Amino acid sequence: MAGITQKSIGIAGIASGMGVTHLAVTLANYSAAHRKRKTAVIELSGNHAIEKMTGTSEPGEWNRVFYYPNVKQYHIAEILNGDYEVVVFDMGNAYYRIRTEFLRCDEKLIVGSLAPWRKMEYEDFVLEEMGEDRWVRGMVFLTQYGMKRDKKDFIKAAGVPIYTLPFVREPVKADKTCYEFLDSFLL
Repeated sequence: MAGITQKSIGIAGIASGMGVTHLAVTLANYSAAHRKRKTAVIELSGNHAIEKMTGTSEPGEWNRVFYYPNVKQYHIAEILNGDYEVVVFDMGNAYYRIRTEFLRCDEKLIVGSLAPWRKMEYEDFVLEEMGEDRWVRGMVFLTQYGMKRDKKDFIKAAGVPIYTLPFVREPVKADKTCYEFLDSFLL
């Protein structure tokens, strides 16, 4: 890997169905297609979403991105020794199981929901991590759902900012409306 600066981006959800894989695929495809960086996605969630998307359980290239479905933690070092410029970790909702890997990433994205029936779950997650001194400066909290007031309440209760994920219909074809957002994690 001489001469290559590798950037790692960990994406975890506080529960299933938060859009972690969608964001991982979007970010990876944007990195490969628009930033022309050799990019890999490592799926650590165990939910087989990458396998379902690509149609195979074997590692391989799809749409200019190298995918590693259902990777075991002991294979991560081998993949990271490749010549990838960007490595996106899809951690699904397995945060507590693979927290150590997540905390090693250069960028740490947590995806949750501020929908009324999920808001407390997200706040509790943040407060638990901060309370146990595991919260790391630079962790970014994201949501797709929630009104302006919900975000304001979350910021007040949790003491951290929260950002809205842009809507991306097809993760392999990010459009210009989300380029600035995606660049914020790649630059």
